[in-house]
Amino acid sequence: MSDGQEVPVAGRLTDALPSTVWTWSIHPTYDQMAQHAAALIIAAAATAIARRGAFRFVAAGGETPRRIYNLIAASPSMDWRAWHVYLSDERCVPDGSEFRNSTMLEMEFLKRVCIPESQVHFIPAELGATAAAQAYRREVEVVESLDLVLLGLGEDGHIASLFPRSTACGSLVVPVVDSPKPPAERVSLAPGMLKRSRGVLLVVSGATKRSALKGIRVPDSLFQSVIGVGTNVTVLADSDAAADDF
Repeated sequence: MSDGQEVPVAGRLTDALPSTVWTWSIHPTYDQMAQHAAALIIAAAATAIARRGAFRFVAAGGETPRRIYNLIAASPSMDWRAWHVYLSDERCVPDGSEFRNSTMLEMEFLKRVCIPESQVHFIPAELGATAAAQAYRREVEVVESLDLVLLGLGEDGHIASLFPRSTACGSLVVPVVDSPKPPAERVSLAPGMLKRSRGVLLVVSGATKRSALKGIRVPDSLFQSVIGVGTNVTVLADSDAAADDF
C-alpha cells in the first residue's frame, strides 16, 4: 500500500534464509500498518478460495492484531463459509477468560462474521498444557497445508508461545510449562505445523519491540527457526518499532 515503505528483503538482508522470500513494509502509524495487514489477509483469502475452495488461516493473539481483526470483519464481499480458523497459541486459563486468545478473537472478529462453528478450531487450553496439546495435535495433523499464518512478536522475541531458550518440544503442537510470562502453562503450534503454511505475515508495533524486530534478522533467531526455509514472509511494522534501522 502507498502508505508504507516496502523493502524487498533480498536487497537488504543478505543473511535471510535461502529460498525464503522476505518483504518488509514500514508504516508511519499502527493504524496504517493494520489496514495494510487486513488488506493482505483479505487478498490471501480471496486467492485461496478461488484456487482451492477454502482459506486456512492461523490467527495470532496479543494486542497488535486486535485492530486488524476489526478491519477484516468489515470486508463487504467475503465468503466466510470458506474460512477455516486456527490459533497459533493459547494460554492455559479457564474457557471464556478475558486472557484467552480465543476470547479476544471471538469479540473482535468471529462474532461479526459468519464462519461455520465447525470450521473454528480453538485450543482446549482449559484441559492443561499437556492434554490440550495432545487434543489440538489431533485437530491439526489432518491439515496438509495452511494458507496464511498471522504472527506477532514479543518484546523478548517470542513467537506464538515459543519462547527463546524454552525447553518445549513437539512436532506439530507443543505444551509449554515454563513460559517466562504468566501464565506459565500454554499451548503453541510447533515449527513443524507453522512450516506447512504458504505464507507468514508478521506484524510488529511499538517502541518496546525494536530490539526484537532487529533480532529476527539473525540467521539463528527463533523466528527464522520457526518459519523454516522456503516460506513467503511479509513483515509489517510501524515506525515506532522500526525506528531508524530500516
